[in-house]
Amino acid sequence: MITSKLICEHDLPLPSSLEEDEDQKRDFRDVKWDELDFFTSSFFDFELGEDKEIVSHYTISEDGQFYKSKVEIVYGEDEDGKEITKEKDKGIEKQEFTGEILFGAEIFGENHDYTTVFRALLYKGDLKEIELNDWKKDNNKHRKEVEKIQENMLLEWQERRSSLKYKVFSAIFFVIKWILFIPYKILHKTIYYISKLEAWIKI
Repeated sequence: MITSKLICEHDLPLPSSLEEDEDQKRDFRDVKWDELDFFTSSFFDFELGEDKEIVSHYTISEDGQFYKSKVEIVYGEDEDGKEITKEKDKGIEKQEFTGEILFGAEIFGENHDYTTVFRALLYKGDLKEIELNDWKKDNNKHRKEVEKIQENMLLEWQERRSSLKYKVFSAIFFVIKWILFIPYKILHKTIYYISKLEAWIKI
């Protein structure tokens, strides 16, 4: 599903379980709701260029106004040849949107993960209503198992890259590649000049 980022600075109708459930008290104690990145499929605005892209982010302000901001993401390389991205603010505009917006986020807790979805109703860019649409609490054992497998795979890959065997193999492969590459270049040049000579003879 294609989504856009949305920030809601306006007060949210949070469930009472945040104060009653000890797990949720712990898992949400550091969450700043007015700074949290929500995602919505209600809007998607994207421009793609040769070496850059422009994406739109949305904000429901503290006083209930609806805004769209554009960010230009430019791709390039640093002095070491590593890929880097730079972001440039392209301005913000108030939106005269009328309709419903669904936006949500996933919160990863210590023993549980949470899915939150809110529903906002706007009229000509003014927030008229906002309500909690969905709130799920799930055991995160499976997610942690998958993350552990991925972490172990990454560590094994890093160990292989740093091992003496890998370095020796890389050096040998580099030499073999150049041994094969040089005759290829010579052959390519030879064929090129022969074709030029044949063309000259036929004139």
